[in-house]
Amino acid sequence: MPVSETLAKEVLTAPGQEVSLINTNERETKGKTYYEFEFTAKNSRYTRHSVAVVTADRGIFYTLTTGANERRWGKMGDKLKTTVRSFQLVN
Repeated sequence: MPVSETLAKEVLTAPGQEVSLINTNERETKGKTYYEFEFTAKNSRYTRHSVAVVTADRGIFYTLTTGANERRWGKMGDKLKTTVRSFQLVN
């Protein structure tokens, strides 16, 4: 199981939700590697669409996760993806 899928299923969502990994991306910015991924989490009442980015530096793990319910994703998805793509550590 890819690390992004493990994070989505075991860390970033509530227990019992059905998690589906949609997309993953790796990018390099100023010498640091960032891993971006998109996923949905479903329960009996709603579906949440999320995007996240993770990186590690000097032994510290950093993550930014954001999302919207599926009904709002069409309107908010591009803005939330831009937010995730803009995430970077500063020294």
